[in-house]
Amino acid sequence: MKFPRMRQNSPLMVLELGYNSLSMLTRGSKMKKKVIALACTVGLLFSGVVGASSINGEFNGNPIVKVKSNGQVLPVEDTPAVIYEGRTLVPIYMLRQLGAEVNWDQDTYSVDVKLPSTNTSSSNQNDIKLLKLYSKIVDQYKSLTVLGDMLSDIGQAFSNTYDAISNNYKVSESFTEANNHLNTVIETYNAMIPVVENIINESNSKNLNVYDMRTILNDYNKSIDYYKESYKGLEKYNTTKREADFYDYLNNSKKAFDSMVVSRTNTISKYYEYFNKIQDF
Repeated sequence: MKFPRMRQNSPLMVLELGYNSLSMLTRGSKMKKKVIALACTVGLLFSGVVGASSINGEFNGNPIVKVKSNGQVLPVEDTPAVIYEGRTLVPIYMLRQLGAEVNWDQDTYSVDVKLPSTNTSSSNQNDIKLLKLYSKIVDQYKSLTVLGDMLSDIGQAFSNTYDAISNNYKVSESFTEANNHLNTVIETYNAMIPVVENIINESNSKNLNVYDMRTILNDYNKSIDYYKESYKGLEKYNTTKREADFYDYLNNSKKAFDSMVVSRTNTISKYYEYFNKIQDF
């Protein structure tokens, strides 16, 4: 919207360069053109004021000032920015080029200027929330990796128990240790289920897909079931010493490891994916 032209002998409204200093200046009737000018803070609208009028020329005897925004000179429509009585006056239409909303009230001879909002505070808050969510996701993938390690350690505990049976040395203690290890993993797994579901739901609200956490837990659950069967086979072998019971223990232990290892590898990959998101934030 073009700013309405002022009548002859009407005031020239100016916002002086400085902080919130608004003053009214009047110009004589000999002026050919009246302009409403708004002078803004130096950092916002211009890169510097040059005192020598010959550099940019003059307008009605006043040195012309080039107005820049982010290094780009704003185009002049009719009246340029000028230096007047030691102050830099910028036509109000130039503010519109920067996205400001300007309204002129003819009845009160006043100008209402609304600068565009950058929503910096709100944007920063959203960034912080997203960063916190990334951290929660990274921590959960780390916990899933640790659970995978614990599952792998069960296989080693079972192997130690088999050695104890073979050597007939501390068999009972080895079984107790293996059983405690298995129960610890089961408790950790059960405690992790609601945590994972909460993170999946929260991530989904931010359009982040971490549904693979649920898949990883399902694979870990299969691994636990295979280890349960492996433990039973080991108990039978301790009693019978039959080859069939030995292979029952061994095959189920292998299935348990295979079910765990692929998901654990994927977990590590996802961990670094979101870890890098934090680093690149």
